[in-house]
Amino acid sequence: MKRVLIAGALALIAAEQALAADLPQPAPPPPRAPATYIPAPAPVYNWGGIYIGINGGGSWVNQAAPVNTVTTTIDPTFPQGFVIPGSVSTSSTGFAGGGQIGANFQISQLVLGIEADADYLSNKSTVTGSDPSGTNSNQHVYTLPFFGTVRGRIGFAADRVLLYGTGGLAMGEYQVQRTQLTGTAGTAVAGTVENYSDLRLGWTAGAGLEVALAENWTARVEYLYANLETETYSFAVSNRTSAAPTESINLVRAGLNLKFGGN
Repeated sequence: MKRVLIAGALALIAAEQALAADLPQPAPPPPRAPATYIPAPAPVYNWGGIYIGINGGGSWVNQAAPVNTVTTTIDPTFPQGFVIPGSVSTSSTGFAGGGQIGANFQISQLVLGIEADADYLSNKSTVTGSDPSGTNSNQHVYTLPFFGTVRGRIGFAADRVLLYGTGGLAMGEYQVQRTQLTGTAGTAVAGTVENYSDLRLGWTAGAGLEVALAENWTARVEYLYANLETETYSFAVSNRTSAAPTESINLVRAGLNLKFGGN
């Protein structure tokens, strides 16, 4: 009896296995797609930090006609026109070159900074005047060899591009050289040279565009307008006193900066 039961059980198992083999098998799962590579976003450029740099470009200097007086009426001549031959304004074009140092602090896309610069200007104006007879004549040479500013800056950063406005204090070394070319009694002796130099103060404003070339290097192009206030000066030998009116300066220059650190 046991043998019959065992044989029946074995036959039933065999039948189930045969039936399972005949049934359709489920399809294997599809292969898993490889993970998609998503590159990490590039870091946004940080404009914060201290920088030093160099700059160079063009400079345009304009001065209105000075108001001149003289302590003697013997020689009513002055190149800018005491009474004769009349007032003369001056203008000159030159080269500007120098350096700058500054610091920036960035808050989101807002960049705040302060900068000081010093440039040499090659601008020079020469004016020669004489009385109607030509008996007394002289020459004035006007130069502004040094020009500097201390400015605040505020800008908007679009990653590696910075657009900014700037303004603050301007200063320039105003120089005048007077030479007596010809003269008679009561004037300075022909060949007399007198010099005047002083630091004139004023204000400046402008704007610029700066681009980050590398992590620590930036390049810029910038425009500045400056106005230097009235200056009064005298020449003792020739008894001349002049009131130079405001002097305007236009600068267009490019610059290269090396930056250290960040905020």
